Parts: sequence; structure tokens; C-alpha cells
Amino acid sequence: MDFTFAANSADVATNIERYDGALEKSRELQRRASYHQSWYGVRKDDDTWIFGPSKFVGYEALDADEYVESAVERNGRATETHLQKWFTVVEDTDPLHVELMAALRSRLGELGLTPRATTRINILPSDRQPGNRRRQRVQPSRDDDLVNLLIRVASRLSPGDRTRLQSSL
Repeated sequence: MDFTFAANSADVATNIERYDGALEKSRELQRRASYHQSWYGVRKDDDTWIFGPSKFVGYEALDADEYVESAVERNGRATETHLQKWFTVVEDTDPLHVELMAALRSRLGELGLTPRATTRINILPSDRQPGNRRRQRVQPSRDDDLVNLLIRVASRLSPGDRTRLQSSL
């Protein structure tokens, strides 16, 4: 079976929204939710978080039924590698990690579920600060890959180096 990866971060954000909506209705998605280790989150317009697992959100336009039927054939490691183009792991030492884990626990808790102890959460660098809206990433440009690489590199700089970089642009 041939699976197509999501084309850009906007597609992944749409997939996360689709997963979040389908989670309410699909017992099978609910059954699997506590087993996912790698979650991808996006900040909604109201600054709350929604999440989806890598094997769902990393592929093009999946719905709950397709995901359930083909989950065994899909490659979670491949989606992880693909999604690293746009998303970065929020380390457990990062202050944002507490907020993200609380939001994920709350969302899964609504369904009587809990995340794995080894859960990793990945977000878009642009979602690190409240007020950054999804519409900022809806229209991908031809330089998306380059811009995303620069964002990933800059997010690893110290605050002082980041300030120095910003002032030189």
C-alpha cells in the first residue's frame, strides 16, 4: 500500500483538527489514544491546544476509518522523520512542557484516558508564544522548507544568540 505524507505544516494542523474531532466519535481511536507515544500539538485561535498522534497526522487527509484500517501498515518512524521538518520536541525541562502535558491529560481525561508516561509532545516553533494564529501558516511558500529549517535552528539558540540573530535580520 502506498501512503502519502502530509505536504506541509498547514496540512498537519488540519489533520490534528480532524483527529481531535474524530476522537469524540471513534471508540477505536479512543482505545488506541493511551498507547501513542508521540503527539503533535497546535495552538488554536483561542490559545488552547489540540493534539494528534504522529501516525495519524503525518499522512495526507486520513480519516478515522482509514487510519484504523491501515495503522499496522503505516510507519511511525517515517512519519516522525517527516514531521521533524516543521515540528520540534518540547523537552520536559521546557516550561511549556507542563502546559502541554496538562492540556493533553485534560483532553484524554475527558474520555477517561491518560497519556503514556513516556509521551513526547511536538509543536510548531511558531506556536511557542500565545497569540500566534494558525492562519499564519496556512499558505505555504516555495521557501517553506528553508524557513522551517531556519526556525528549527534558531529555536535551539540561546536567548542571547536569538536576540543577536533577530537584530541582524
